Amino acid sequence: MKQIPASAVYRQTVEATANHRLGVLGSGASVAELETKIGEGQLEELIEEAKDELELIPKMAEWKPWVIPEDAPPLEIVWEEDAAELDAAAAAKAEAEAEAAAKAEAEAEAKKANA
Repeated sequence: MKQIPASAVYRQTVEATANHRLGVLGSGASVAELETKIGEGQLEELIEEAKDELELIPKMAEWKPWVIPEDAPPLEIVWEEDAAELDAAAAAKAEAEAEAAAKAEAEAEAKKANA
């Protein structure tokens, strides 16, 4: 994890998860108690998940998803409350465009029939 910046949310999340799980494992509880305290599945599944994460860490270090390219467009945050409004506006616009296209097609057919 040292090759990933301490400020990266990915590193913070992985370290917090690992530290929590290690803390629970160090409590000396039974397997059933450990699984209940961790609350994320059976120990065997958690071991597999940890192995997968260990394979992912070098890839994440290579990909550097925390680095924003200089030519990236500005980040636009859409709040959940606004998303429904934006969806409704997009649907209304699409409906208006479809109506306009249908009207234009009908007018073209009418001209064609009159010619």
